[in-house]
Amino acid sequence: MFRLKYKSGFSFVDFIIGFLVLGFASTIALNVVANYQKETKNNVITSQTIKEYAYNTLWDGEFQKLNQATNMILVSNSNTLENLCSGNLQNKCMMEQYFKVLSAMNSCPDNVKGRCWHNDGEWFLSNRTPSTENIDLASGLILNNGVFVLFNNVDTSCTNRICGQIYVDVNGFNKPNRIGNDIFKINILKNSIVKENM
Repeated sequence: MFRLKYKSGFSFVDFIIGFLVLGFASTIALNVVANYQKETKNNVITSQTIKEYAYNTLWDGEFQKLNQATNMILVSNSNTLENLCSGNLQNKCMMEQYFKVLSAMNSCPDNVKGRCWHNDGEWFLSNRTPSTENIDLASGLILNNGVFVLFNNVDTSCTNRICGQIYVDVNGFNKPNRIGNDIFKINILKNSIVKENM
């Protein structure tokens, strides 16, 4: 009897074709992975980015509260903050006006350092150097949500365009305590408040 022999295994041509198919598929896969990495590198969300977004969101909410409080004070004072306070304790007077209309758990008419605001050397400018702002005569509030509000350089004669400043620390004593990050500044005008660009 005559038998046919069947070959088992792959020929050299089969091996080359398989090698080319795998090479082509891996090239496509590597390009897809490289493009994905390039896209995600450009869209990285860091914990710092998330914190800054959270601080800015809190800041927007706190500014709205202070703006509403300002409007309430304006209504009770003939729509102006001019000449609302007199004498040497104008920071205290302005703080008391806001205390009446805000939900605050504590007020510091004087001696705010370490109580209603940070001690010297514990709050910083945007470039991370300690603030040199003189707050010896400032007055402050701690709102019910832990936000610090500092009233400084208040002069309601408003001889300059600005009648005073309000600093807001949206997370209290928690760090980083840096202007433009978690501390923001408001300028008090004769009939409104405005955010100061940092």
